[in-house]
Amino acid sequence: MSSRIDENNYHGGEQDVTEAVKIRLYPTDEQKKIINQNIGNRGFIWNKMLVKIKYEKVKPTQKTLNNILKELKNEYSFLEKSESSSRQQVYRDLIKAYNKHKKEGAGFPKFKSEKNPNISFRIQANNNNIHLNERKNRIQMPTIGKIKFKTSKEYKQKIQESQINNITIKHENGIYTGIININTNHIPLEHCFEAVGIDMGIRRPLTCSDGLKIEEFDLIREEKNVKYYQREMSKKQPGSKRYCMAQKRYWKALNKKINKKNDQYHKITHHIVKNNQVIALETLKHKRMV
Repeated sequence: MSSRIDENNYHGGEQDVTEAVKIRLYPTDEQKKIINQNIGNRGFIWNKMLVKIKYEKVKPTQKTLNNILKELKNEYSFLEKSESSSRQQVYRDLIKAYNKHKKEGAGFPKFKSEKNPNISFRIQANNNNIHLNERKNRIQMPTIGKIKFKTSKEYKQKIQESQINNITIKHENGIYTGIININTNHIPLEHCFEAVGIDMGIRRPLTCSDGLKIEEFDLIREEKNVKYYQREMSKKQPGSKRYCMAQKRYWKALNKKINKKNDQYHKITHHIVKNNQVIALETLKHKRMV
């Protein structure tokens, strides 16, 4: 097979796309309470609706679940503390998960619990209710207010100049992040006329037809640190000051490992996409290979 493609098939130019921009959030203690309340309420609404679908055989339509949401708001007053669009987003996500189960053969939606937690919620943008303020290091959101954030200058500029569709706020391993969905203009990478085939394996994750070989990442030091701080945390009384301090050290080590792995993945995939126009991959299930 030739490693080049027909140059006459090239179609370039600027495109209107939706893009996700990830930012690091630094909420105050009061804002953390509001965020955690929204996250908890989302899991609560999800479970209540899933009970109706699974055990009472309620058909999950937007109208039906919206009526259930109204009943829940009347019965549980604490749900009013959630941002309104984040409550509605729960049944949209639930309908999507249920349809995937019915039409695409995915697993049945699961209940949210400590083992299967819900760590995020989404706020829809409406009438400029989500925007950066003049200082550009604060983002305004309904119910939560202005939150300090950090990201690159390039992404600040992109968010400022683009239309915001929604923001998903996550709390994971002690870190709060916001994923902003925006409408923006995308300038494609410089066009190339190469093609590559990629073989996926167990001992060596990727072997490319152009000779590029990707070995297993060296994360031995990071994994040792994670296990060490995990043991230290297990020796402390849950909820105590020493436990919280050990948990913070564990989260820091875990995030360092995750960030290093994601950084390496990003560099590899960017290199492959930048230098090839066509990418061919095997459709294998690695669990079965193991």
